[in-house]
Amino acid sequence: MKHPEDISKELKELSSVLSEQSRSMPHEVPDGYFNKLPKHIADHLQLKEQAGANMPGVVPERYFETLPSQLLNKIKQDTPRKGNTINLTIRWAVAAALLVLVSIGGYRVLNTVDSSFEKQLATIPESELSEYINNNINQFDIETIENELLADNNTGISTQQLHEDDIVNYLNEAGWADQIK
Repeated sequence: MKHPEDISKELKELSSVLSEQSRSMPHEVPDGYFNKLPKHIADHLQLKEQAGANMPGVVPERYFETLPSQLLNKIKQDTPRKGNTINLTIRWAVAAALLVLVSIGGYRVLNTVDSSFEKQLATIPESELSEYINNNINQFDIETIENELLADNNTGISTQQLHEDDIVNYLNEAGWADQIK
């Protein structure tokens, strides 16, 4: 083994944390400790066995096997029947109230969207709408217009009776521009 000073020097050169540690032992073991240890352990075990015979917290045999059934029987005896019915009624009432609140909220949200769209559409001047239709009437699909009319059962108009002239006349009567291209 190298001299202790050489070892310290080598640890410092390696920048080891051990170079800063003291070489003295921080703890001391009493003389004869390891010779007395087996007897000390045996004495401790003997005391533990003697205490185990007089332990107040001894669990009766089959305690954990019978515990669940004992608990269920106790719960059944302590629970009144009317309390369950009242509790169930309260739960249904709360569920119904929540359903009503969600329904009202949904109606308000959906109704607000429709009215805001109608308000936005009302802000567009009629002249701009008329100009847009005049410039883009050829892009509108006549079949789509016919399908919309068929979907509306209140009109009473069949697609065989609908002609382009009828559409032009309707637009003229409604105040739209006279020329449709």
